[in-house]
Amino acid sequence: MESSSQIKLRNNTSGTENALFGMDAFASGQLGLGTTTAHPFALYTNGARRLNVQADGGIGCPEIAAPAGTAGFDVFYCDSTVHWPFVNPNSTGFVKLLTAGSGANNPLQTQSTAGCATAASLNATCTTTITWPNAFADTNYKVTGCMGNAITSGVPALQVITAKAAASITVRTISLTAAAAQFTNIECGAVHN
Repeated sequence: MESSSQIKLRNNTSGTENALFGMDAFASGQLGLGTTTAHPFALYTNGARRLNVQADGGIGCPEIAAPAGTAGFDVFYCDSTVHWPFVNPNSTGFVKLLTAGSGANNPLQTQSTAGCATAASLNATCTTTITWPNAFADTNYKVTGCMGNAITSGVPALQVITAKAAASITVRTISLTAAAAQFTNIECGAVHN
């Protein structure tokens, strides 16, 4: 462990050291702030908590309304309305921090589902419902694309999105020959506005 010089706070009345908080100045030039494991560390401005460092090392961001942007700074905050982290790079406007996956309120989602099989005739169609891992809050999202992944039979093509709900979309497959047509899987992605 690196050697350090410690600064500890003292109780104003008794003069005893406060064991709940300490600062270490390390030989490498780093400054460490710490508390006991039972008490997470938090930063406050204007009397309000702005950042939490949990006892397990996780960093928490208290949810607030959108702050003003500042030229020359990238402002980060956690939104209290949509419960998602945002960033405003150089006062250009706030945007959601996007991640792919299946977490609730996730603005970027992907899904793969087995494709439907058309009848055995030219231009026959069938529909496949793609259900998102977690429903979007509303239908105010853009489908970024769908594609067939491998072909089970015939010559299928994706034609159109026929329905859109918060939890799913429905896509139509068309047969380009007189044979039954089917994609093995249909993969889609979407991002919320």
